[in-house]
Amino acid sequence: MKKLVLKYFPVFLIAFFFYAMLDTSHSRSLGDIIFEWVGIPAWTHGYQGTHISIFVFLFFIMTIFYIRNKYIEEALIIRGKQHFVIFLILVTVMFFIHSGYVEAKRGSFDDLRSIALNDDCIYSYCYYEGEFREFEYEFELTNYGTGQREFEIVLETDEVGNQAKRFLTDRDMTYTLAGKETRVFRFTLEDLDPYLETETEAASFSGKGWTEHVVLRDVLGNEYVIFSLKHNGIIIGR
Repeated sequence: MKKLVLKYFPVFLIAFFFYAMLDTSHSRSLGDIIFEWVGIPAWTHGYQGTHISIFVFLFFIMTIFYIRNKYIEEALIIRGKQHFVIFLILVTVMFFIHSGYVEAKRGSFDDLRSIALNDDCIYSYCYYEGEFREFEYEFELTNYGTGQREFEIVLETDEVGNQAKRFLTDRDMTYTLAGKETRVFRFTLEDLDPYLETETEAASFSGKGWTEHVVLRDVLGNEYVIFSLKHNGIIIGR
């Protein structure tokens, strides 16, 4: 048993520390999350600057290589192609375990928190002399829960340097998502005939871009800001 541990455990640790540096489609890097959990910043300036966690985990990987090569007998050291194959298998397994956990965690909520945004919401609009000449709003949602979710879509943009804008429409914006259902929502000027929630002094303005969230309102009037799985990842200690 001791020989098996000495042979395979270093490869497992190298694979884990490597995976901890990766952002995935379902989570920020585990390294960042672990750092935040213990109260250490993962970056020098918020989410910018020097990525501290990557340097720390690279140091761990190099340390493991050093200890393995110095203190473990040669016959027990996995090298070359075999090491690479085992490493890839372990990283792949970690990816699917992590992904499955995140999706199961999101699906455990019995309200609109079981819904996630699959990609950035894209939008464009042109307001000219008191009326919209162009409007488009598109995003994709997945309900990771098993039960049906009913909600109203709130049309909101979040523009850098500007206050978020909300748009209204007389159309019924109530929709449902069945359990495990994924659906694309796309709205155009012809679909909605939108108007501004608040009056503006500007006679003409326009906007185009994307936002990392959408806003949904449940049947009780509670609003939920819906992000992607990657935005939260595994929530540790929160």
